[in-house]
Amino acid sequence: MPDFTLHTPDTAPDGSRDALAAVTKAWGFTPKLHAILAESPAALIGYDTLFGLIAQSSLSPVEQQVVYQSINVFHGCEYCTMGHTYLQPSRRVPLDAVAAAPLTIETQAEVA
Repeated sequence: MPDFTLHTPDTAPDGSRDALAAVTKAWGFTPKLHAILAESPAALIGYDTLFGLIAQSSLSPVEQQVVYQSINVFHGCEYCTMGHTYLQPSRRVPLDAVAAAPLTIETQAEVA
């Protein structure tokens, strides 16, 4: 696996600096994904814009997290699964909603 530069708001390229600083301030730390995406201002701003648009959707914060987590688990992305597990309490996701989500592709096939 390649080694990616983990940027901070101080080390990020000019086009990413403000966006990464805003993410760091909002989250209280710099998520690793954002630190990597900062290498490309377009990638970081695009990702952050999409995340913001989903937040403005008709889905509640709980529903958003359930959708994110279902996609994360379906694709086997351990990093994203861990990240959204971290976010769930702040979005007040009920534990029964988490437990009800299909956990694997095999589980989803059984449900279908």
